[in-house]
Amino acid sequence: MALKDKDLLALAALLHDIGKFGQRAKIDWRSSAFNKNTYNHTHAAYTAQILTDYFAFNDTYKDYSAMHHNVQATSGDDEYWIIASADRLASGFEREKANEIDGYKDWENEDFRTQRLRSLFDENNQEYGIQSLSSEAIFCTEQKSETNEYIKAWQNFEEELNDAIVKDKEQKTKKIGNDSTDLATIDYLLKKHTTFMPSSTTFKKGDFEPVKANIPLYDHLKTTAVFASAIDAMESDQKDNILNYYKKQNCDINQKDFLLIAGDFFGIQEFIFDNIQASKASKLLRAKSAFVQVLTKVLAFSLSDGLDLSRLAIISDSAGKFEILAPNNQIIKDKIKQFQKDLNKHFKKEFFAQTGVGVSYQECSIANFLLKDNNQEKSPYQVLRDNLAEKVELDKFNKFDLQQEQGFILELDKDLDNQSLCQLCEKRKIFDKDKKACKQCAKFVKVGESLVKDNFVVIGQEIKSDKKINIFANWDIIFINNKDGLKSYKDTIAIYDISNKDEFQGYAKWESQSYVAKDEKNKILEFSELAKNACGANTEKGVKALMAVKADVDDMGKFIRWSKTILKSNTPINHSFAKFNFFSRIIDYFFSVYVPFRMQKDFPDTYTIFAGGDDLFLIGAWDEVINLNAEIRKEFRRFCNEKLSLSAGLLMFKEHTPINYIAHKSEEVLDEKTKKYTDKETKISKNALTLFNQTTSFEVYNKMKKAFEPVQEIANEYKEQFGTAFWYRLIELCEMREALNNPPFKPEKAMWKSKLHYSFQRNIIDKTKDKDDKLKQIKQDLEQIIDQYGGNLKIVIFEHLYKHRKQ
Repeated sequence: MALKDKDLLALAALLHDIGKFGQRAKIDWRSSAFNKNTYNHTHAAYTAQILTDYFAFNDTYKDYSAMHHNVQATSGDDEYWIIASADRLASGFEREKANEIDGYKDWENEDFRTQRLRSLFDENNQEYGIQSLSSEAIFCTEQKSETNEYIKAWQNFEEELNDAIVKDKEQKTKKIGNDSTDLATIDYLLKKHTTFMPSSTTFKKGDFEPVKANIPLYDHLKTTAVFASAIDAMESDQKDNILNYYKKQNCDINQKDFLLIAGDFFGIQEFIFDNIQASKASKLLRAKSAFVQVLTKVLAFSLSDGLDLSRLAIISDSAGKFEILAPNNQIIKDKIKQFQKDLNKHFKKEFFAQTGVGVSYQECSIANFLLKDNNQEKSPYQVLRDNLAEKVELDKFNKFDLQQEQGFILELDKDLDNQSLCQLCEKRKIFDKDKKACKQCAKFVKVGESLVKDNFVVIGQEIKSDKKINIFANWDIIFINNKDGLKSYKDTIAIYDISNKDEFQGYAKWESQSYVAKDEKNKILEFSELAKNACGANTEKGVKALMAVKADVDDMGKFIRWSKTILKSNTPINHSFAKFNFFSRIIDYFFSVYVPFRMQKDFPDTYTIFAGGDDLFLIGAWDEVINLNAEIRKEFRRFCNEKLSLSAGLLMFKEHTPINYIAHKSEEVLDEKTKKYTDKETKISKNALTLFNQTTSFEVYNKMKKAFEPVQEIANEYKEQFGTAFWYRLIELCEMREALNNPPFKPEKAMWKSKLHYSFQRNIIDKTKDKDDKLKQIKQDLEQIIDQYGGNLKIVIFEHLYKHRKQ
């Protein structure tokens, strides 16, 4: 399917600064053919050359892209001004100026070809290496680059770009950039290879002041494409108002020319977890979670298409949310209103209105994207985001408005009985007799099976195949196992690589790599099998059970709101449009890609239910989940340089426990216990975990684990004396010590020390032949750590007990 003019212009905007990549990588520049004087900047001349060599642009669109710094020398068509204005808007009007306070002391001595992107969380001391986006690349370093890392990065980019161009090795047809499927592929390759490159490097030239190297090249490129798409679709008076800013003519920067649109799922938890039998949970949970991800992307495609926008106007589409920038006019608003009605009808029919999607929008002007370097409480862009978030929450109260929507009737299948009822949801009639599932549940099962065995997913409208899966309206998907099978779908909307292969497959990678435990035959393990693997699959000791962990980032809003206290910096963080987008997607990348990567690598007996946005929900063998949770927290602190924290609620359960109960209870543990925790000494809120119904900070938990290690070592040496009864007695003593901190005071609780000495002497020391002095020391250690940690110590005691108790 050939790209439309709106997509070609947005793509030209997306590629407008790709010359910066080529210039820094020192690719061979044909300066005689692409003279910098023509384009007014050297990097723009590189852009013209790269578009000529690699992309299927005609000269007109190539010039739209490359002439963004020298529009005055062109014919002056709107398309030139659109990309130039979008570029300016994407820069936040004025980039942040570098100064010594912010750690930019040595910028005069740095070569722009060795400069790295400054850390999002610590611009003063840390930076990202110039490398492809990957699970390891998201972590910063304090070391400076001593070589030109762009050269190797360009080689990698060029190799994969060529693979994308020649999708069919037998037919070396054309350069990339003509087909609809190329749009997602080019966007992906730019994201992969330019995320950790600064859009602007720090140097002084002429009258230009040095700026901070803190905005990724990719986010600048993508933001420019977003703005260009929205401006291109505007009515003439709005378009002129925007373009006049760049032309330095009459412009009202407060005129509400844009709509920032947000789509947000509600009732996701009920949709994923309710009416799933524990015995079938492992097959359905991942499929329903993946279905939400697919539906999110499809809805973003459908809305952007309906608003006559390029798909590059989609800012984000993950974790059950999507955002789009559009023109602000009544036609657009009416289309959004109709889209909401269509959504409501769809979710009533397909899901009995148990879940749905609300589409909200906020009017905004170019002033909202103005980045100011001052100490305001909120930037104009943050005001916009706060207003949109409030609008989203308010609209959730109006979901499925019964007063405005006529004929709100939930249609139930007729003649339902035990023989015809779907065995998965128990709501509808059986549609697929082999799976004994209704039409919707059969769809989920099919998605789950395809995620395991297939390598590609195709998204299109009215796909001609009996294997297609309808998602919404006339939007379908189909899973394909190999590249040869894609030949029949060249005229579709988008193709994504969903395989676990690291190497580039010629198409955009779907970066939602949820991990589920499988056997050697690639079959997903049942939850009962995960439970059997707890504490070692071939041992008779240890409780065979599962554990769920629900975790999310603490106080994300405070970080976003320019908080100097959070950053421990002399200047607030300035979240421009591009920088905010980078912040959002890199946080999402940690959860949706890095966490599953670590699960597969080091924690095989686990299962991703959801991981994305700023939270996660995982299940697995209980002991492995405890270790996984500790590792996620440690790595998250490393990832954000300890500027943000995580809170987690962990819940232990048996394999046959209803999954919807686990979901609701885990949420309750996180919200009602962990999130309400405040450390008594440090007064720091959250940054905690709840485990075995006890809540404490991660720091206290780690200290307890370390302090308890000598006790565990002795217990393993004297296994006969340290029996199950001793550990339960120790738990009682911890509760007695904890009671002394909580009124009313009960004198008998103060006897915990004497009871400890009596119990330890009688049951441990007196029953040990050699009366080892180590035991006496352990008794003193136990007294000290019980006195220090009280009831919290039960966490590590239970953990030890459940690992060593006989089945």
